[in-house]
Amino acid sequence: MTQRTRFKIISYSILFIIACLLVSWWHVYNSAKARDYIRIGDLKVIQGEMSRYFLKYNTYVVPGCQGGSLVNYCIGSQEKTAYLNNIVDPLSSQGFIYAVNNLSERDYSISFGLETSVGGLKPGSHILTKNGVAK
Repeated sequence: MTQRTRFKIISYSILFIIACLLVSWWHVYNSAKARDYIRIGDLKVIQGEMSRYFLKYNTYVVPGCQGGSLVNYCIGSQEKTAYLNNIVDPLSSQGFIYAVNNLSERDYSISFGLETSVGGLKPGSHILTKNGVAK
C-alpha cells in the first residue's frame, strides 16, 4: 500500500467521522426544537384552559393547586374543575416541567423551560401569565 493510498483512506475516514458527528448533532438539535414546539403548543392549551376556567368561575384559583405544583396535578375539585391533567412536558425526566408559581383571583404564573430558541423566546426558564410569556 502506498503512502498516497493511506493518506486517502485516513482523509476519507476523517471526513466520514465529521459527517457522522454533524448528522448526530443535527438530529439532537432538531429533536430539542421539536420538543420546544410541543411546549409552545402546551402553553397555548394552558392559556386557553385558564381563560375558560376564569370565565366560568371568575377566578384563577384552582382548589388544591398551590405554588410548586405541577400543572397536570391541578385538576381542582368537583365544584371547580380545570382540565389540565393531560399536559405533561415532553422531556419531564430532565427537569423541564410546567410548574405553578402562583394562582390568584386575577392572574396566574406558570414556570416552564425551553431547550432552544423558539418563537422569539431564548433557551432557559420563562413564566407564563394571563398576558402571555413574561420577558
